[in-house]
Amino acid sequence: MSEQGNFVHCMLIPLEQRYLLLPNTAVAEVLPMPKLNQQSQSRIKISWREQDMPIVDLEQLLGQQTHSTSASKVCIVNALNRDSELTVYAFPCWGAPQLITVNEFALQPTHDESHSEYIHCQLKIGNKVAVIPQLDNIESYLKNLA
Repeated sequence: MSEQGNFVHCMLIPLEQRYLLLPNTAVAEVLPMPKLNQQSQSRIKISWREQDMPIVDLEQLLGQQTHSTSASKVCIVNALNRDSELTVYAFPCWGAPQLITVNEFALQPTHDESHSEYIHCQLKIGNKVAVIPQLDNIESYLKNLA
């Protein structure tokens, strides 16, 4: 196997208190934060390419206090589950995502005490703590809100 096959192209997305690590293929677009259409405390939607989509604050799902309305950007993610009506959704982000290429040696698992159905694992990349989300569970959560 070639050395190049061991690398994954990712986006390191700044959340309010940590980073989100997603493969580039999962991210459809990163935009300035649009005007939010507040439907209720738990359901916020934005309009993108003539469709409404939910915006989900991952850190709030994890029980942390955040200020999602102060985010400067929104990261639009392609839904994994093609059987669902949900095709895209968004995460608020607090700055510009960084394109990175990682391999298994660049990722160091951390031993976080908090276990959540929305987090696959937590890693340290350089001096940054990032989480890899459990996108299937986040999409199920969003589907149940609708």
